[in-house]
Amino acid sequence: MKDVEQEEKREAKVSITLPARLSRPKFKRVPIEKALFMNEALKDVPIEYIQDELAQKGQKLLSVLEYVSVRPPLPSTIPREVEIEVTDAPADLPTHMLAVYKKNLPAGARNVVTMLAVHQCVWDVNCAHMPSLPLPLTPNTPSSSTAPTRATIPVVPLGLPNPEAFRELLCYIYTKRADELLAELLPAPPPSAVQGQDALDRYARSLAGGIPRGELVRRMARVQGVWRNACALGVFDDGLWSMLDLAWDVYGKAVVANVPGRPAPVWDGSLAGLSASFAR
Repeated sequence: MKDVEQEEKREAKVSITLPARLSRPKFKRVPIEKALFMNEALKDVPIEYIQDELAQKGQKLLSVLEYVSVRPPLPSTIPREVEIEVTDAPADLPTHMLAVYKKNLPAGARNVVTMLAVHQCVWDVNCAHMPSLPLPLTPNTPSSSTAPTRATIPVVPLGLPNPEAFRELLCYIYTKRADELLAELLPAPPPSAVQGQDALDRYARSLAGGIPRGELVRRMARVQGVWRNACALGVFDDGLWSMLDLAWDVYGKAVVANVPGRPAPVWDGSLAGLSASFAR
């Protein structure tokens, strides 16, 4: 009970500024040249078709990443390459290791680097703002053995606005599963579109009544983090944008909802209009 009271006191003092809507950056198509390392014959194939075809096997490729580990000794700085071991054999081995860190970190702050393996075929054809990954020194091919497979792959530094919200985006790039992305962003499935706006409003109010406002804002910030990473990488996908818009709308309405027994926060301009419209 004491923790709840302290949370409510903090909420009452917080002034929040958040956009009512997440804007979309200017569209940029992934150049077909980024797919030609797989096969030169793809030069006349629409990049969207290649993206969809890779998504068909994306879950299988993504599952391989769960079995990847970096061989010791672990590097203390970002190396040019690392030796990995993949225990899911036979498997389509990852081709690169991303060294993910926070871009534009404040002076004096300590950066944390997270190593994440990826497949070049998926990464290159989905990230319009990123250059092609460097070709591996030696091609990695699936092993027919059941023993763990070892390989040496290049390390590519990747600065992102919100590294802590990168996992959700990476999974989506692989699978294009909008339902799975939404399940990561929202605590429970929202009503379907056919149920109408009133059902969505009731869903938002239910979140407001069951989750502290501070936690709702933190969840909203995570949605914004996925959006910022997508903008930075140039991931232009209708399913991605639709789920981000939906989650943002739900959390925005939940945050501004007036919950009996809880103090109303002080809103800065961006959410004041949304608060007024939701109250009607």
